[in-house]
Amino acid sequence: MRKLRAAALMITALFPWPVRCTLLNALFGWQVDRSARIGWSLFVGVRRVRLGPRARIGHFTVFRDLNHLELGADSSIDQWNWITAARELLAVPEGDEAGVLMIGEHSAVTSRHYLDCTGGVTVGTFSTVAGVRSTILTHQIDMSQSRQVWRPVRIGRYCYIGSDVRIAPGSSIPDRCAIAMGSVVAGILEEPGMLYGGVPARPIKELGKAAYFSRKKGRVQP
Repeated sequence: MRKLRAAALMITALFPWPVRCTLLNALFGWQVDRSARIGWSLFVGVRRVRLGPRARIGHFTVFRDLNHLELGADSSIDQWNWITAARELLAVPEGDEAGVLMIGEHSAVTSRHYLDCTGGVTVGTFSTVAGVRSTILTHQIDMSQSRQVWRPVRIGRYCYIGSDVRIAPGSSIPDRCAIAMGSVVAGILEEPGMLYGGVPARPIKELGKAAYFSRKKGRVQP
C-alpha cells in the first residue's frame, strides 16, 4: 500500500498545478491551498499534509513516514532536504508531537538539511534553518535503559540556525536567537535574544535590535 500510494503521488506530478492540487486534496485527504506549490519531491508514508497560502516545497526533497507535515502561510522547504521519522518507533504511542513537522508562517528550511521528526519538530514563525547540512535529531539510544527514546525539538520565533548546526533530541531554542555555524545544541537554551555558539552551544552575546528580528513578512531574500 505504501508503494502504491507513493507511486500515485508521483503520477500527480505530471499534471499542471491546479489539477495536481485538486487531486492531492481529493484523493489523499491533504489540505493544500491553491496558492501553495510543491515541486518534484518524494512523499513516502506521509499521512497528513497541510500547506497554507503561498507555502512552498522545492524540488528533490524526500519526506518519509511523517504523521503530519504542516507549513504555515508564506513558509518554505527548499530543495534536496531529507525529512523523515522512524516508522517502527511511531508504532508506540508517545503523544501528539510524534512524527510531526510544523513550520510556522514566514519561516524557511533552506537546502540540504536532515530533519529527524520522530519526536516532533516545531519551527516558530519568522525563523530560518539557513545555510546547508544542519541536522535535527529527535530520537536516540538511551544506554541506561538500552532502548530507543524520542523527544521533541522546538525552535522559537525569529530564530536563525546557521550551517552545520547539530540539534540533539529534547532541545529547545528560545525566541530571537541565532545559532552560530558548526554549533551543537544539546538541551534547553534559556536566554532569548542571544547569539549561541560552540560545542555545546552557550550564550556568546546579546543580539540587540537587528532588522532580522523585527521583520513583518516573508523569508529573507537576496
